Amino acid sequence: MWYKVSIFLTFAVNSWCAQENLVQNPGFESPLSGHWKAVGFSIARSSDAYNGSYALKCTGRFDLSPGINAGDIDVKTHPDYSQAMACVDTLKEKGMIVRAHNLFWGFAKNLPPYVVHMSRDQLNVTVQNHLNYMINITKGKASHWDVINELVHGQWFEEQFHDPDYSQDIFRQVKLLDPKPLLMLNDFNVVARPEIADAYLQQAQTFLAQGVPLDGLGLQGHFHDTVPDPQQILLYLDLMAQAGLPLDVTELDVWQQDPDVRADYYEMVLRVLFSHPAMHGIVLWGFWDQHVVDKRSSLVDGHDLTINAAGKRVFNLIKETWSTHVNMSLSASSTNFDLRGFNGDYEVTVLKNGAKIKVVPFSLFGKETTVNISVDSNIGTLLR
Repeated sequence: MWYKVSIFLTFAVNSWCAQENLVQNPGFESPLSGHWKAVGFSIARSSDAYNGSYALKCTGRFDLSPGINAGDIDVKTHPDYSQAMACVDTLKEKGMIVRAHNLFWGFAKNLPPYVVHMSRDQLNVTVQNHLNYMINITKGKASHWDVINELVHGQWFEEQFHDPDYSQDIFRQVKLLDPKPLLMLNDFNVVARPEIADAYLQQAQTFLAQGVPLDGLGLQGHFHDTVPDPQQILLYLDLMAQAGLPLDVTELDVWQQDPDVRADYYEMVLRVLFSHPAMHGIVLWGFWDQHVVDKRSSLVDGHDLTINAAGKRVFNLIKETWSTHVNMSLSASSTNFDLRGFNGDYEVTVLKNGAKIKVVPFSLFGKETTVNISVDSNIGTLLR
C-alpha cells in the first residue's frame, strides 16, 4: 500500500490565552472591541500584517516578579501561524504531504470551555468564523483534513443546534472553501479495539447516502499494552472497507517496554495494514522518545537520534521490503519494460554516462499505469 509522509497541523493556543478571540475575530480584521483586550499593556490593530489587512500590535509590556507573566495571565493574544505556514510551504516544496488535524471535535470535553456557554446564534457565528479563518490560511496546502474528530463518540454540535445534519453541512462548506484536500472522519477504537466499528461504518454510509463530500476514513490505531491480533485487524479493515472509501490509519503507536518485542508488534501490525487493498496511508503517532505520548512506542531515542530495534524494523519494511528498485539498460531493441511495483510514488531516472538527463515522477495506486518518456537517442541506462 501507499505510505505517505504526513505532518499534523494541530492548531492550539497557549494555556493562558482566552481562546474565544481565535474564532470570533481571529485575524484582527474586525475592530478589537468586544473580542480582544489586554491587562497590563496596550493593544491596537496595525496595518503591518503578515496576512490579511491587520495584525495585533502590543505596547507597554513589562516583566514582573518570577512566575508572573508580563501584563496579566488573562492577556488575550492570537498565535502567529505564519511560521507554521512557512514550514508547511517548505515541506511541500520538498514533496512531502501535509495532513491537517483537525477543525472540530464531536464531543464537548475537547472543546474550548467558553463555547459550551454560548447562545445558539453566538455558537453558529463562532463556528463559521473559525471555519473560514482556518481554511483561508491553509487553502491549497493540505492534502487531507480531519474535519470533525471522533464524531461517533459525540455529536455535541448536533445537540446544540437540534440539527442531526449539522456536521454534514460543515463538510460541505469546507469542500466549497477548499476543494483540494480529501475530507475525512477520524475516530478511535476501530481497529486496535474495535468497539465502535459498526457504528463508524454506519456513520460513513449515512454521510455518503446524503451526498456529503466524505473522501476517506481515518482509523486511529493505538495498540497499548495489547498483543495485536492480525486476524481481528483484517476483519475490521474489511468491515470499514465496505464504505467504499480509502482507509488511513492516522495515529499508529504500539506500547511495549522491550524494543525487540515492540519491533515484532510494529511489524505484525504494519504488515497487516499494508496488505489490505483499501489502505491508503499510515501515519505514526510520533516516533521520537522525546516527543511521544509514551516512550514505549518510540522508534528513535535520545537527542543523538539513535534508531532502536523497533525503528530498524519499521525502516527496513518501508525502505527495503516495500520499496521497488529496478535497473534496466536501454538498447535499440529494448525500450519498453513491464514490471510490478508496490503502490506509491516513483521516479524514473534516465542516466547517460552516469549523469542524470531526465527524471519523471509517477504514482501507482490500484491500477496499471503507463509511463511514456521521450529522450534523445544513445541513452545508456534507465533506472527506476
